[in-house]
Amino acid sequence: MGQAKRRAGQWNTFYDALSAEERTIADVSRATYSRFIAPSRAMGMCYRVTFFLAVYLQNKYGVSATPAVGFAHDETGPLMASHAWLEFNGKKTDLTLGFTEHPDVQLQGQVLILDHVHQPGHKYSYHRELTDAGAEALERLRARTGGRQIVDAKQAEHAAMIERSRDFIDPALIVLILDHAA
Repeated sequence: MGQAKRRAGQWNTFYDALSAEERTIADVSRATYSRFIAPSRAMGMCYRVTFFLAVYLQNKYGVSATPAVGFAHDETGPLMASHAWLEFNGKKTDLTLGFTEHPDVQLQGQVLILDHVHQPGHKYSYHRELTDAGAEALERLRARTGGRQIVDAKQAEHAAMIERSRDFIDPALIVLILDHAA
């Protein structure tokens, strides 16, 4: 059996076991990935894609999924990347690690739909909080020439995204954020 046929069979087995709400999330996520993210090799859009999915699923289908803002860790060193993904019933949907801006620095990861590996890639771990080792690595990076500005800017962005994800109880605010995204 060819790889494409095997993967299609795995998808069908996965899909058949989903609830109606999970099927909606899977359908919307798969379409978003195959129609937009993969063809354009979209990178650096974890917050926007996560917020978009959450708003679209809620407004179009009445499915309430939670945008999560935390950190993705490739387990190759202590540094962790600020990241966002969607959660529903404890399952992760992450459409954005499959393409990274600098794959030599940030490995291209798996594309997950409700914890199912939709596209293979490096396996990341997900954390809501920065680990102690991650915090120490950021402090070392901050101490380098020019590092302070980079780290401070990323930390400010991360804090803003956490607040915006908490504001998700007001979908109009998230739509406003998406409308003004650069």
